[in-house]
Amino acid sequence: MFDRYGREASSLRIAVTQRCNQNCIYCHNEGQERTSKEMTLGQIRRILRAAAAIGAKKVKITGGEPLVRNDIVDIVASCTDIFREVSLTTNGVGLDKLARPLREAGLARMNISMDTLYPETYERLTGQDHLPRLLKGIDAATDAGFHSLKLNSVVLKGFNHTELEDLIAFSAEKNAMLQLIELTSKREDINSPFYKTHHYDLGPFEKTLGDWTSEVRANEIHNRKRYVLRVNGWNAVVEVVRPMSNRDFCANCTRIRVTSDGRIKPCLLTNTGEIETLDLLEAGEDEETLQALFAKAILSRKPYWD
Repeated sequence: MFDRYGREASSLRIAVTQRCNQNCIYCHNEGQERTSKEMTLGQIRRILRAAAAIGAKKVKITGGEPLVRNDIVDIVASCTDIFREVSLTTNGVGLDKLARPLREAGLARMNISMDTLYPETYERLTGQDHLPRLLKGIDAATDAGFHSLKLNSVVLKGFNHTELEDLIAFSAEKNAMLQLIELTSKREDINSPFYKTHHYDLGPFEKTLGDWTSEVRANEIHNRKRYVLRVNGWNAVVEVVRPMSNRDFCANCTRIRVTSDGRIKPCLLTNTGEIETLDLLEAGEDEETLQALFAKAILSRKPYWD
């Protein structure tokens, strides 16, 4: 299904919990207000079927941290029954035990948070000393057969902005794509002390990547550039995510979101157009009604940076 701007809502991003075993200083909670409510497995299945019925072709499972749910393998299995492509984003803590069951449940791809290679910086960023568990989890994912891992690095001035080449080398060693992500903020928070202190403009480094690259590709979501690097001994692919004030980023957005408490959310950075479904799910409302609510939310989508 297409919105009023001709953008197809072909990708569902569903948060299954707000709970997390870390406290990352840059976390935006998937644009969700704090709540203790959480959809059950049965309710998630009904949301998935409704989204697929109106045209969503793939799904990404997010949180919070999805792996803290005891039924996360069952959630993945439910997704693979409905969608042709299922992926998941995780901080990697717990993958040492769950990577293989997730792969066997049909999970195709994973995005793993990997912001730094240094324990002290990792603890400053996340509030935890989980770096050894993360590294163990990345290896477990590779051993389980995930051959298209993506490592996500949110780049913050004063924390990890000097590690970019080290992170490229690490991702190449692990045969994973590296995704460098600029700190994201709502318009009203651009002048906040945190954003002004820690936002790091990836523009100059992206120009350097352009000089190094042997090939430039593009991710269909947001038209994000991917740089294939065959220099410095690397065999690496680096994707750059620069959403701030980026009209092209919004023009190529194909996502529709669902929060962990069942709200259909047209855009990460605004609550405008959100539609509550949890009461309907608890009441056993038919899936045609849910489909109509998805359609309404999609038609209300508007580019944030327009």
